[in-house]
Amino acid sequence: MKKISFKNMSISGKMFFIHFILIVPLFVALGSWQIRVIKKELTEISIERFLKDARVAMDFMDYTMYNTVTSVQSFAESPVFKMNYSPSEMTLR
Repeated sequence: MKKISFKNMSISGKMFFIHFILIVPLFVALGSWQIRVIKKELTEISIERFLKDARVAMDFMDYTMYNTVTSVQSFAESPVFKMNYSPSEMTLR
């Protein structure tokens, strides 16, 4: 069995070996760094979007609750409840 050594390799084999030893780890390191950076940015963007959506939902709930409270207050202050109307007259009004 013939022993494989760097001296016995052809020029294309040597180039492939050097390329594999130097370039591939470089691309793996750059790729992992890129993934980490993108993951961090996506996390920040998703948190900002979540907080924006939460603010919009809270504003909507606040507006809805305010309108409901105002309607109930105006309904409770209507003259139907202050005067002695019969139940049928209350329903009619």
